[in-house]
Amino acid sequence: MDLATQFQQQFAFYRLPKTSRLLLAVSGGVDSMVLLHLMQQTIQPFAVAHCNFGLREQVQQEAELVKQACEQANIPFHYKEMNTEKYAEQHGVSIQMAARALRYAWFAELRNEHNYKQIVTAHHANDNNETVLLNIVKGTGIRGMVGIAENTEQVLRPLLFATKQQIIDYAEQNNIRYLNDESNASNKYQRNFIRNVILPQLKEINPAVEQTLQQTIQHHQFAFHLFQQQLKKLKSQLIHHENGGDVIFVNQLLAQPFALQLLHELLLPYGANQHLVEQVFDVLSNSTINNSEIYETESHQLIKVNNRLLIRKKSDSSIYALIHEGEKLVSVGQCQLQIQHEQRAEQLQTKKNEIVVAADALEFPLVLRQWQAGDYFYPFGLNKKKKVSKFLINEKVNKVDKEKVLVLCSGQKIVWVVGLRADHRFRVTDKTKSVVLFRLK
Repeated sequence: MDLATQFQQQFAFYRLPKTSRLLLAVSGGVDSMVLLHLMQQTIQPFAVAHCNFGLREQVQQEAELVKQACEQANIPFHYKEMNTEKYAEQHGVSIQMAARALRYAWFAELRNEHNYKQIVTAHHANDNNETVLLNIVKGTGIRGMVGIAENTEQVLRPLLFATKQQIIDYAEQNNIRYLNDESNASNKYQRNFIRNVILPQLKEINPAVEQTLQQTIQHHQFAFHLFQQQLKKLKSQLIHHENGGDVIFVNQLLAQPFALQLLHELLLPYGANQHLVEQVFDVLSNSTINNSEIYETESHQLIKVNNRLLIRKKSDSSIYALIHEGEKLVSVGQCQLQIQHEQRAEQLQTKKNEIVVAADALEFPLVLRQWQAGDYFYPFGLNKKKKVSKFLINEKVNKVDKEKVLVLCSGQKIVWVVGLRADHRFRVTDKTKSVVLFRLK
């Protein structure tokens, strides 16, 4: 079966509405010029986008080549010049990473502005193989073994089935004009090194290595599908939702095989990288000491308290502090909490913004945080469960002051709705041997 027939079958598989407009990324190289030729044989409406990164002498020739092809076929053409070197310097990334970031940012703008359904790129089977080999070297795990996604909400890659040689042969057979990118010959780029050095050596072991890699990728895609199904079940068992956030119980996690790798998958949606996961796991798996730590990703706080790993969005964690046993003063936000340990409760005379609780009822470290929807406690003197939200309404706390209310927590229990009411479960009794005074300043 020739490339054009395979492409038509592949493209038909997407079942795109006839009115859906696409945006083709065309550089002027053989891959994208063949894609442009093949797309003209479909009934799908599309436009073309061409980026000038200002990195090579032939950029104007490439732009003119793509522009002429679009004008001859009456295809809408978008063009933009980009200062790639300046972007790379400002953001501390490689030239290739800078070009990719600039390219896809502009494509996204065009997509939103002109209501294009998807961006279409000319990635092919060789690109996929190179990507997987790079991922193996860099250690990206099972996700890196599945290769480039063929069809996402933003990007469509209908040439992933085709090899580079098939594309070159098609261009020659159909007299398609294209320009070679001379930078592809430079092995200073990692992908070029894989393409020009590593793969030729692998072919000495297996002449059909390109086909073998494609088959291996398909096996990994199937395995990844099963992996995701099992991971979904494990997430439902191990991640518990409470008090406006998520909680992982350490003993449940450590009872699982490959607990470190599992933790990485559990924390990935919260922005944790491998290095941070390893730090967290070291603390979680250390049973000799009662570690309590706070770790941060760009979006979340990971708070280890005893046998629990609390996960909170940073927007929900702006006021969040751990209070370790023996600490005498904790500052959080605009408030200070003084802690005073005493042997006898009768020695203490509490005033406004102070409470005295039974020391043996506390489970350190304590947590001081903003109250959240779903929080409840047993108001002192009532010994009856009540939601904090309803308690604040009854206390006639206005909307502005509600946002400032803190709760002091021991484990999963609220000790004090700070400044308003202590919890009955932590009251001092005749059997209490020592007490702790908390004073809000």
